[in-house]
Amino acid sequence: MKKNNIIILLTVIALMLVACGLILVACGQQTSVSNPAPVGESRNVGGHVSLTVLDVILPADDMISEPIKYTETPQPNSEYAIIKLRIQCSKLADISCRFSSFFIDIADQDGSIMMKSQDEYIHSSQLVKASIPDELGWSMVGLSPGSTLEGNVVLLVSKYINYTMITYTELYGSPSYFAMP
Repeated sequence: MKKNNIIILLTVIALMLVACGLILVACGQQTSVSNPAPVGESRNVGGHVSLTVLDVILPADDMISEPIKYTETPQPNSEYAIIKLRIQCSKLADISCRFSSFFIDIADQDGSIMMKSQDEYIHSSQLVKASIPDELGWSMVGLSPGSTLEGNVVLLVSKYINYTMITYTELYGSPSYFAMP
């Protein structure tokens, strides 16, 4: 009898998880490499944080006059990209949401954020600090419940990759994909 109850309980839980997944897909809340969120549409990226890619400027070398100390300057094979974002905290309690630009990346049509460099794979982009207006920089941003923040993330990227999407992947999380304009 106990075995039957456990099987029934596990079946109900499995059905609920499948139904929840189908509802999220139907509502457009999940993203994938083949179905990135369109520019201007918000997606929950975890921790009650919603992210919207508003614009991507690539190349943006003429907008970056001088990078801050300790950041790379574009070499002949690289260029700057500026990603304009809107971050929103949907928590209702007195606990803030956290967002870090370290989890933003730029990817090719396969969703890959890695590129082959000589005999090893390396990240295809590097977060830089460039002193542009509304730059989010390298810090962890705290957002109060219900608040919204718009800002820019600057990446140094390869000129030789056909970038098609922005990714956001928190530590140990699944990536969220956002289409580029």
